[in-house]
Amino acid sequence: MYARAQAGEWEAVAVAEAERDPLIGELFGTAQDGDGGPLSDSVHEGVREILETDRRTMELLVKRRTEVADRAHELAEGERVRMAYEGNSR
Repeated sequence: MYARAQAGEWEAVAVAEAERDPLIGELFGTAQDGDGGPLSDSVHEGVREILETDRRTMELLVKRRTEVADRAHELAEGERVRMAYEGNSR
């Protein structure tokens, strides 16, 4: 997901997240060590990795959302200026 986010493939990120979330739920619904005891350290490390990847992906998303909002503001301002110019040139 993070690689797709870095590439700006936000639709693919959403699809990957939708596919991933049920799998994570299944894992934690059934995950036990070989003796039926608590989850292993490797599973805990996997969870930490997933959370870190999600955090980095969200940082990219927030940055991109801000860039898009800034660009939308610029376009709206340009349209306002264009309309004012056209109104004054008549």
